[in-house]
Amino acid sequence: LIAVDKPGARHRLIRQIDAASHQMATRTTIVFDGQESGNDAALTSRYLDVVFSPRNLSADTVIERMVYNAKDPLEIMVVTSDMAERTTVSSAGALTMSCREFLTRCDSASKASSRLNQKGKPPNGPRLGDFFPDAL
Repeated sequence: LIAVDKPGARHRLIRQIDAASHQMATRTTIVFDGQESGNDAALTSRYLDVVFSPRNLSADTVIERMVYNAKDPLEIMVVTSDMAERTTVSSAGALTMSCREFLTRCDSASKASSRLNQKGKPPNGPRLGDFFPDAL
């Protein structure tokens, strides 16, 4: 499906992350390889930035530069299942998480948000601190 409808798959992923990421962080940036043409409302959110790497750089290179240029890389969580990229950005001070773990946490945060909306009070489930390592 991704090979057939790459923009559609990208938009579904963005909507899934946008629905929950604001419960885990004040800002989320998604970096994709390539350039998106035109404007699309699915790529816009008050909690989410979507960045496309320039043609001459990979998304990994853009992420590495973001980490290296950050004032405090410890405030950055890079989500990737690429072990080489995780090693590179963690050596610069960023935290890392696998894609699978992140999507699991997004799913949990979305369910917690749904329970909050239904009951009108905070759920007994995960709290913000549950999504960050104790070492911070």
